[in-house]
Amino acid sequence: MFNRLQKLSTAFGPALMRRRLSPVMTGLGRDERGVIVIMFALLLPIMIGFVGLGVEMAYWFQDRRELQAAADAGAIAGSYEIAEGRASSADTVAQREAEANGWSSSEGSITVNNDQFNSTFPSSGNFNTDSNAVEVILTRTLNPLFIGYFMDSLTFTAGAVATTVTGTAEACIFALGDPSSPGGNDPSDAVKVGGNATVTMSGCNVATNSTDEKAVNVDSGLTVDCIYSSGGIDGTANTTECASPGKTNQPTITDPYETAVTKPVSTDFDNCDSEGDTSSSDGADYKKPGGAGPTGPPYNLSPGVYCDIEFGVNGETLTLAAGTYYIDRGDFDVKGGGIIDGTAGVTIVLGDSTWDGTAGTANCGAFKVAGNSFVNLT
Repeated sequence: MFNRLQKLSTAFGPALMRRRLSPVMTGLGRDERGVIVIMFALLLPIMIGFVGLGVEMAYWFQDRRELQAAADAGAIAGSYEIAEGRASSADTVAQREAEANGWSSSEGSITVNNDQFNSTFPSSGNFNTDSNAVEVILTRTLNPLFIGYFMDSLTFTAGAVATTVTGTAEACIFALGDPSSPGGNDPSDAVKVGGNATVTMSGCNVATNSTDEKAVNVDSGLTVDCIYSSGGIDGTANTTECASPGKTNQPTITDPYETAVTKPVSTDFDNCDSEGDTSSSDGADYKKPGGAGPTGPPYNLSPGVYCDIEFGVNGETLTLAAGTYYIDRGDFDVKGGGIIDGTAGVTIVLGDSTWDGTAGTANCGAFKVAGNSFVNLT
């Protein structure tokens, strides 16, 4: 029996198997059921990789923008230090502002280039020979996510250059303040225009070094090119060369009178009290240390030290001879229809000769013009 089956298998087996397997294999080769699932499974890692790469590149772009903003802030801050004569602190302030704008020293490095700070000019840009220009270069090292399979780290670099530019207009009115001195002396209303006054100045600016939030106080008609305040500006002026109300938190300006005028000796300020002389009956009060000044009419004054200058004679003119007038703890006050003629060329300096540098204790006077008075100064 076994031999007979073996003979049948030998005779019919191969042909029978070929006949049976051929249509089965052909059917399998043509069967497309489940192919999409297989293809999706094969492509899914690639699709996830591209999505991850897109997300990571967007993150890189955002991080690069933040790094550039930090470099910009650092360069501007360093430039302010140069403008204010503090070159030695340019790098410290630049790094502080860069960190305040999102950069961290734990993530990278900072390089500050400035001729006055480290005898190094900016390495690129149009200011590579400008001794005032400050260049800040920041780096940041990141640990990639998806790209981490191909690289260990990624380093971005951003640089910025800032410099000071001299304006074309002068400050026709400039209230110094003294924010750089020990204790400071930053008054409010360092520049004030009020009442029904109308002040128009073409081709010049108003500026103050006072850092008080109301360093400039304008509640009436002031028209000027621009207002520059180291502090704030209260009110609104018509500024023709910059956005109203002007520019706040500006760097201080070097005292133009420091070398332009001859300072009196300290004894010239003796015997001025804080109130000045208010005893005159005709409205012409100008007291010199130790005694009243000349009377009139005609009303004339010579340069020198005064405890105060107050003029309020209606329709009369006080003529100031050319020179510098120092007013110690008193006011320059024009009122009651008085007229001031300072066209010979005068400088008026108000201050407190007894000030010891303690904040808030200086008794500096004010420059006041009120009523129907008229002042003409050169």
